[in-house]
Amino acid sequence: MTQIKSILASKYAVAAAAVLLLGLVLSVLGSKFLFDYTKQQQQLLIERNSESQSEQLQISITSALNVLSSISAFFRVEENINQDRFFKFVKSDAAVKTGILALAWVPRITHEQRKKFETDLNKELRGYRSITEMNGHGLIVPAPVREEYFPVQHVFTDFDTELFTGLNITSQFNTRNNLNAAIKSGQLLTTHGKRVSLNDPERKTFQAYFPVYNTDKDTEENKFDHDNLIGFAVGLFDIQTLVQNTFKNSASLNLVVLDIDSNLSDQLLYKSSSPFLEKNKIKNISDLSKVDIPYWTRYFDVGNRKWLGIFISEEINVLHDKSWLPYLGLFMGLLITSLLAVYLFIALIRGKQIHSLKFQLDDSELMLSSQGEALNKQTKLSEKLKTESHEKTRFLHALGHDLRQPLSTLGLYLAQLNFSEEDKNKSILDKTKLTFKSLTNMFESMLEMTRLEAGTIHPEKMDIDLNILFQSLQEEFELPAAQKGLEIRIRCNAPFVHTDPVLLEGILRNLLTNAIKFTQKGKLLLASRKMNDKTIIYIMDTGQGIDENQLNEIFNPYTRGDASTDEVGLGLGLSIVVHAMNLLGHELTLSSKLNHGSCFRLMIDNNI
Repeated sequence: MTQIKSILASKYAVAAAAVLLLGLVLSVLGSKFLFDYTKQQQQLLIERNSESQSEQLQISITSALNVLSSISAFFRVEENINQDRFFKFVKSDAAVKTGILALAWVPRITHEQRKKFETDLNKELRGYRSITEMNGHGLIVPAPVREEYFPVQHVFTDFDTELFTGLNITSQFNTRNNLNAAIKSGQLLTTHGKRVSLNDPERKTFQAYFPVYNTDKDTEENKFDHDNLIGFAVGLFDIQTLVQNTFKNSASLNLVVLDIDSNLSDQLLYKSSSPFLEKNKIKNISDLSKVDIPYWTRYFDVGNRKWLGIFISEEINVLHDKSWLPYLGLFMGLLITSLLAVYLFIALIRGKQIHSLKFQLDDSELMLSSQGEALNKQTKLSEKLKTESHEKTRFLHALGHDLRQPLSTLGLYLAQLNFSEEDKNKSILDKTKLTFKSLTNMFESMLEMTRLEAGTIHPEKMDIDLNILFQSLQEEFELPAAQKGLEIRIRCNAPFVHTDPVLLEGILRNLLTNAIKFTQKGKLLLASRKMNDKTIIYIMDTGQGIDENQLNEIFNPYTRGDASTDEVGLGLGLSIVVHAMNLLGHELTLSSKLNHGSCFRLMIDNNI
C-alpha cells in the first residue's frame, strides 16, 4: 500500500510538473504571438504617420532644386544680366524655399575671354577683382593660365559661404570631377553631404550643379556638347534646415537621413534630436540591423543621388491588450523567484565574505598597531637627526667665522715678508703663500656652504645690467686665464635680468674659477641670450670635460672633477652653485663631453 501511494505521488508530481511546463510553454507562445501582433500594428501606425511627412519632404527637396532650373531658363532668355537683376530674380524664389544657403551663376570662360570678364566684373563691383582659386593651404590666389575657367559671376546669399565672386570653382579636384560628370550627363548633379564646421560635425550641406547649354544650337547630336555649354547654375543647401522645416518631429517619431551613394563612413546627413538616437548611433545603412524597435524607410530622389529616410518609433507599447496580463504575470513570477534565489545566493556569499573580512580586519589592526609604533620611532629619529644636522651646521658656521680672523692675520704677516730673488728661501715663501691661499679658499667655501645650509642668506632680487657684471668678471679673470695661456671672451645679447646681484656674481665666479682650473688650453666664453621669457647665461670652456658617468655626482659636496689636477680644494664649488641657484629659484643645466669641454647654462625666468 505504501509502495502504491509512493508510485501515485510520483505520477502526480510528474503530471503536475508536465501541466506546469505545458502552461508555461503555452503562455510564452501566446505572449510571443501577441507581441508580434502588436509589433505589426506599430509598423502600420508608423507607416501611416510617416507617409505624409515623407511625401512633403520629397516635394521640398524637388522644389529647392528646381530653383536652379529657373536660373538656367533666366540666363537662356535674358542678356546683359548684372548682379542686381540676378539678385532680384532669385530672391523671390529663395525666400519661399527652405534650406537654400546660396545661389550662384557660374559661366564658362575661355582664356581669350578672361580679360574681358575681369574688366566687366571690376566695372560692376567698382573694385579690382580677378579670377581667383583656392590653393592647397586654403589661401586665395590669382588663377593661373588655363584653357577655360568657371568663375562665380553672380551670387545670392545671406551667409558667409564658400561661394564668392570671381572664385574659379574647378580649382578643386572633387568639384572639377562633379562638373565634368554634370556636363557629360546634361542633368542636375548633387554632391555628397559636407560638414559645415568641426564644432557641429553632424550638420551638413550639399551643392547642386545644373549645366546650361546654348538653346540656339540644341540638336540631338550636340545637345550636351562641351563647346555648347554656357555655364552652371549652382546652389548650396543646408540639409538640416531643409529637413526640419518639413519633417515635424514628435515624441514618438524620429527621422534619420542617409546618403546611400556615399561611403559607409560618410552616409549620415541628418538625425533628429532624440535620446534614443543619441544612445543608438545610426551612422550608415549597416547600422539598421542594430535597431530593435519598429521603423519605416523611404527613398528620396535628390538630383542624381538617392537618400534613405528612416522613420523610427520609440513607443514600444502602442496597443494595450488584456492578453498581455498572463504573460506579464508569468514574467513577474519568474522575476521574483529569480531575484529571491539571487538574494539568498548573495546573502550566503556575503556571509562567508564578512566572516573572512573579520579575520582580515583583526590581522590589519595588529599590523597597523605595529606600523604605528615603528612610525613613531622613525619620526623621533628623524627629528633627532634634523636637530643634530642643524647643530652641526651652526657649529661649522661659527667655526669658519672664528678661523677667518687668524687666517687674515697670518696673511698680513706673510705679506710683510720680502726676500730678494737670490734668496734661497723665496721658493719656500711662495709655496707658503700658495698654501695659505688654498687654505683661505677652502675656509671661504666651507663658510659659504654653511651659510647656505643654515638659511642665513636671503636673496634681494633687482634688475641688473649683465654688461657691467660680465665686464667686471672678464677683468678679474683675465690675468689668471692669461697665466695658463687661455683666452676669456664675453658676449651679452640679453643685458638685463631680475635676480640677486651678489649671489649671481658668486655663482659665475665659482663656475669661471672651475673653468680656468680644469682647462689647459683653448678659451672660455661667458655669454647671455634671451629665449622666450627666459634669459640664459652660458659658461663654456674647451677643457678636459666630465665623464658621462660623473655628471650626476659632480654637484655633490666634497666631489672634485679630476683628482689628478694640482689644484687643491674641498670640492664645494658646484655644491655652493646648486644651493644658490635653488635659493634664487633659477635652473642650472650641464652638458659635457670628455676631452671636448663643458657648458653650464643658467636659466633665469624674467617673470619671477
